[in-house]
Amino acid sequence: MYAVLATPVSSSIGGGRVNLNFSIPVTIPANTQAQIVVNYNMPVRHSNATANTIGYIGCTLYKSVNSGTDTELEMGSRKYTVPGSYNGGTGGVGALGVPIAGFAIDVVSNTGSTPMNVTYKVDDYIEGNNSALSTITFGMFAEAPAPNFNWGRGAMSAQIFTKPIN
Repeated sequence: MYAVLATPVSSSIGGGRVNLNFSIPVTIPANTQAQIVVNYNMPVRHSNATANTIGYIGCTLYKSVNSGTDTELEMGSRKYTVPGSYNGGTGGVGALGVPIAGFAIDVVSNTGSTPMNVTYKVDDYIEGNNSALSTITFGMFAEAPAPNFNWGRGAMSAQIFTKPIN
């Protein structure tokens, strides 16, 4: 199973969770144990080369069971410190950002008699965007037909391995 982010998501919040509406649903059959391997890659760029304007950018991997509360899968969450300055300053670097890749393994046991629905979701977050001076864009450099250069698109996949519970 896989998903590809369709449009870029931009935010200028000072800090907090940025909802990408980016998820993969998985159904675990009744009386089954499943191992789910989740991978994602998310291009992230920002608009401000001024030193110390953004603290951290990252991705958080969440899981929810049967449309319940999102729970973080810490194994799959990533956080990056934004450099204090870029070589060349504002005139020398045109695209400021990083690709964020995450990976997690989740083992789910469904001992019930009905299927269990599990949703894996990637949301981004921002910390320390001082006075919300910078716009942070997640998922791609630009939406088609604008050039995306070599940034790629936000993508997520899930591999499911199951075995019956006796």
